[in-house]
Order: sequence, then C-alpha cells, then structure tokens
Amino acid sequence: MERRKKPDFWILLSRTVAVASWVSLFILQCIVWITRPEMSTGAIRYKHLAIREEWQTPTVEWIPILLAICAVLTLVEFVIRPFRARRRTDAGQFHLWMMFILIVATTALYFSQIYIRP
Repeated sequence: MERRKKPDFWILLSRTVAVASWVSLFILQCIVWITRPEMSTGAIRYKHLAIREEWQTPTVEWIPILLAICAVLTLVEFVIRPFRARRRTDAGQFHLWMMFILIVATTALYFSQIYIRP
C-alpha cells in the first residue's frame, strides 16, 4: 500500500516561489551583464576599438524593479519554508541564503556604480 501523499498546496507554492526567485535573479544578472560598461583591455586599446564606458540607461531602470521582485520572492520563501518543513533539520535553506547574498551584492553594485554617480 502506498502511504505517501502528493505535495500539498504550500509545498508546491514554496517550490514555485523558489524557482521564480532564481529565474528573476538570473534575468537580473543578465540585464546587469548587458548594461554594464565594457572593459578596456590591452587588445582593445591596441586596436583602437570604440567601447561603451557608460551604463545603458534604458535597461538600467529594470535593475531596481527586478531586485525588488527577487527580494520579495525570497522573503516569501523564507516565511513559507519553516511552516512546511517536514523535519526540524529542513530549515537550512542554503539556496535561499545564497540568493539573499547575491541580492545584497547586486544591490551594493547598483547603488555604488549606477545610482550614486561621482
């Protein structure tokens, strides 16, 4: 006899929120990678190639919005997870802490290099 049940609504919501937060963080990192200034390497200077030295303004406006979405999804996951954990040892949530550290680092990058202009 099979005694296991399907995951309930809260477990499915928790998994969906975790995946959505990682996807939003990935999209955020792609936008930061695309909009940042290009590096001036020795080969580029030697060949006198033109590079972009400023952040691209149209896409920079999406960074704080995606940061907020990712932060809210991570906080929702932090709230849901402890209530739905099956064992006491399930509360580690390494992936959530890693995402939280990445959000803090990206926020620091945003405010140090984009928002506060010297």
